[in-house]
Amino acid sequence: MAAAPGDAPPDVLRLAGHPVRWRLLRELAGSDRRVGELCDLTGERQSLVSYHLAEALAARMSDGAIRAASAGSTRSRCTRSPCR
Repeated sequence: MAAAPGDAPPDVLRLAGHPVRWRLLRELAGSDRRVGELCDLTGERQSLVSYHLAEALAARMSDGAIRAASAGSTRSRCTRSPCR
C-alpha cells in the first residue's frame, strides 16, 4: 500500500529526532550559548555542533530562536537575544 500524500512526518520531526540536534535544542532552550559552550556541554566536536546548528537554521526548525552572529573570525550561535 502506497503512502498517501501528507502521511510522511514533517521535516521538523525528522530533524529534531537526531540525538545531537535534540541535545543542542534542549541546551539552547534554557539559555544563550556559544558554539564552544555547546561543545563543552554535549561533548561533541565543534564541526559537528556547527553542522547541526546550521541544519536547524536552514530548516527553520527553531522558529527564529537560533541566531547566528559573527565577531571577527568567530561565528557564534545563540538564542533569543543577539550573540555577545
